[in-house]
Amino acid sequence: MESVQPPPDPLLHKEGGAVGDHFKKSYYAGIFLVAAATLLLEVALTKIFSVIHFHYFAFLIISTALFGYGFSGILLSISKRLENMSKPRLMFVACFLFSISIVAAYGMIISIPLRMGEMFSNFTQAAYLLIVYLLLAVPFFFSGLVIGVLLSYYPDRISRLYFSDLTGAGLGCFAIVVAVPLLGGSGTILAAALIVCLATLAFIPNKKMIVLPLLWSIVLIALLPNADEIFPTTKHSEKRYFDESLENGKAEYTGWSPASRIDVVKMGHDVSVIWIDGGTNQSFMRELGPEDTLAREDAYVWKTVEIPYAFMQHPKVMIIGPGGGVEVASALSYEPVSLTAVELDPLITKIVLGKYSDFIGGIYTRPGVKLINEEGRSFIRRSNEKYDIIQQKNNSHPMAVASGALNLSETYLLTKEAFNEYLDHLNRSGFVTIERQGGIRLLNMAIEVLKERGVKNYWDHLVLIEDSVINQIFLMKNGTFSEEELDYIYEYARMRHKKVLYSPRIYGAKNSIFAALMNDEQREQIIRDAPFELEAPTDDKPFMEHFFRLRAVFSPALKARLEDPFWDKASLTGFVTGEPIYSDLSLYVILGEAILLSSVFIVLPLWKRKRSGVAIQGTARLLLYFFCLGLGFIFVEIALIQKYILFIGYPVYSVAAIIFSLLIAAGAGSFFTNRFMERPIKILRFAVIAIVLLILEQVFVVPYLFHSFLSVSLPARIALSILFLAPAGFFMGMPFPIGLSWTSKHFQGFTPWAWGMNGYATVIGSVLAVVLALQF
Repeated sequence: MESVQPPPDPLLHKEGGAVGDHFKKSYYAGIFLVAAATLLLEVALTKIFSVIHFHYFAFLIISTALFGYGFSGILLSISKRLENMSKPRLMFVACFLFSISIVAAYGMIISIPLRMGEMFSNFTQAAYLLIVYLLLAVPFFFSGLVIGVLLSYYPDRISRLYFSDLTGAGLGCFAIVVAVPLLGGSGTILAAALIVCLATLAFIPNKKMIVLPLLWSIVLIALLPNADEIFPTTKHSEKRYFDESLENGKAEYTGWSPASRIDVVKMGHDVSVIWIDGGTNQSFMRELGPEDTLAREDAYVWKTVEIPYAFMQHPKVMIIGPGGGVEVASALSYEPVSLTAVELDPLITKIVLGKYSDFIGGIYTRPGVKLINEEGRSFIRRSNEKYDIIQQKNNSHPMAVASGALNLSETYLLTKEAFNEYLDHLNRSGFVTIERQGGIRLLNMAIEVLKERGVKNYWDHLVLIEDSVINQIFLMKNGTFSEEELDYIYEYARMRHKKVLYSPRIYGAKNSIFAALMNDEQREQIIRDAPFELEAPTDDKPFMEHFFRLRAVFSPALKARLEDPFWDKASLTGFVTGEPIYSDLSLYVILGEAILLSSVFIVLPLWKRKRSGVAIQGTARLLLYFFCLGLGFIFVEIALIQKYILFIGYPVYSVAAIIFSLLIAAGAGSFFTNRFMERPIKILRFAVIAIVLLILEQVFVVPYLFHSFLSVSLPARIALSILFLAPAGFFMGMPFPIGLSWTSKHFQGFTPWAWGMNGYATVIGSVLAVVLALQF
C-alpha cells in the first residue's frame, strides 16, 4: 500500500464529511447495537425461512438479502447527495428506517404466498420471489448504511469502531441461543427491531427527534408478547404431510429451540407426531402405560431396523436420534440390559421428559434407560462404553447459519471417521443398524472403513435390505454374519415382501450393483462412472445427503445412465432429478448472482468516478485487498466451524461459540491496531505471518488438543474452544481496520466502496466454500 501515491481526492475535504461532523462517543454504542441486531436478524430469518420453506431456500434468500448490506457501501461511494448530507442526521434516519423496515418487510414477506417448489415453473411464484428478495434487502441496506458511514467518515476512530462492530455482531450471534427459545421466531425479529430502535438514540442530531424512536419502541414492546400471533410463521411450502396432519389432527404444542421449531399434532387417540421445522423431519409418540412397551408386531414399529435384537439376549443398546421414543419403546420389548438414547434437539428432550412424559409411559425415565441431550457423534467419541447395538434412523440436520456461513445438510453421524468410532464402541459380534436413503453409499463407506481396518472378508460383514421406495436398512456387524442370522434375515424379508439387496449370499452375483461394489476394481469404476455421488463421506466432506454430480448436467452419457436398470437399483435417481436438486441449484444461483452483482458494482463506481474526473489509479489493488480479506475470513470461519462442532458437540452452541469467539477476538485485534496506525505496513506484515502460523496450528496441533480434552464438560469445552480460537481471531481482526484507515487517508471517497466489496466477498466466499467442499 505504501507504493501507491494517489493525487488528492476532492471528496476528502467535502463539507459534511468527517471533518465537519463532530464524533460522539455514543456512536460506539450505536454501531455495537446495530451490528448485534443485524446478526440477530439474519440468523432469526434463516430459522424462520427454514420453517416456512426448506432450509436451502432460506439460505438463498438470506444470502441475497445480504447484498443490500454491501450495496449501501457502494451507494455511499457514488451518491453525492449522501456525501453532502450531515452524517449524524444520515445515521439517525438510516437507523430509524432500519428498525421500521425490519417489521414492515417481515410482515409483508410472511403474507406473500411464495411456494418455492413452483419457482421454476410458475411466473407468479418467480415474481413473488423477486418481491421477497427486494423486501429482505431493505433492512440490511439501512443497517449497512449506518455502519458504512461510521467506518468511512471517521477514519481516526476506525479501530475502535470496528471493535464495537465486531463485538456487537459476536454477541448478536450468541444471543440467538437465548432469544429464539424465549421469544419465538417472530418475537426475535421484533427484539432485533427494538435493539435498533435503542441504537437510534446514539445518533440523535437534536433532542427534539427523540420522540420518534421512543414512540416506536413503545409500539414494539406492546407487540412483543403476542408476536407469534400477530406475525404467524405460516408454512408456505408443502413438506411431507404436515398440512394434512393439521387438518385431520389437533395441534397441541408449538415451541422454538435454538435448533428448530417443534410442533406436536395429535393424530388419534394414541398417536402424536412431532414435526420439526414445519415438516422438514418428524418423529412419533405412542401412548403407553407406565410399564408398556411396543409389541413386536406393532404397526408403528420399524422392525427391519431391529433385526439384530433377534440375534442376542439382553443387549446393551445405543439409539441416536430417538425423538418421540417409538424406537426406544420397541427396543424395550427385547429387555435390553441398558439403553442409552442420544437426542440432539433440546426442545424434544424437554417435552419427552416433561409435558409428554406420562403420554409415552415415562419410557425415558425407566430403569436402565438414559436420555442424553447431545450430538450423537460427539457423545460416542467421549464414551468409554461398548454396545451390542448402535442404531439410528434418518438422522441428519441442517447446520445453523450465522454471519453468512452456509452449510448444506452436513451430518457427522455418517462419515468414515464416524463408522470407525462406531466399530470401536461395538462389542464383538455387535451391530450398527441404520435406516435411511442412500444405502449403496453406506455400503461403499463401510467397505472402505473395514478394508482400512485390515478386514479381508469385509463382504461377509454387511447386509442391505429394501425398506421402502427410497429407504434401505443397512446392517454392519463387528464380525461375520452366520448362516442362521442370514436365514432369519431372508425369512423376515420374505414375510414382509421386502428384498434383500445385498448379503454375503449375493457376493459375486452378476448384474447387481451392490455385489459389484465388493470387487475392488469394479467398485472404483462404479464410483467413477455413477450418475450420482457415491464417494464415502468424511469429516472434511460430510455431505451424505449430497448425491447430485455437477458434471452429470453436462454429460449425456451420465444422464443416460439414470435410466439404466443397473444404476436404477441404487434407488438414487429421484435424488438427482426434480425438487431434490434445488438445494444444489440454489448454491450456484447464489454464486452466479454474487459474481454478477459484484462485477456490476465494481465497474459502476469506477465509471462514475472516471467521468467525474477523480483519479482512480491504485484502487484496483485496494479492491483486491478488501475482497480477499472478506473471502479469506469467511473461508477460515466455515472451516473452523466444521472442525470445532465435533469437539463441542452441540451444533447450535458450536456455531454460536465459534463465531462469537472469532468476532470478539477480532474486535480486540482491531482495537489493538489503533496504536500502530502510523506504521501500517509493519504491523500488517506481522499480522499476516501470525495468521498463517495460527491457522496451521488449527490444522496440525489443535486436533491433538481436542483428543486430550474430549472428556471434559460442555461449558469447559466451550471455554477451551474460545481459548484455542482467540489468538487466530485476534490477528484476523487487524488487516481490515489497517487497510480501511489507510484508504480513508488517501482515498476517502473509496472507503465505503472498499467496505462494500468486503461484504460482497463474504457472501461469495460463504457459497464458494461449500461449492468447493462439495466438488473437491
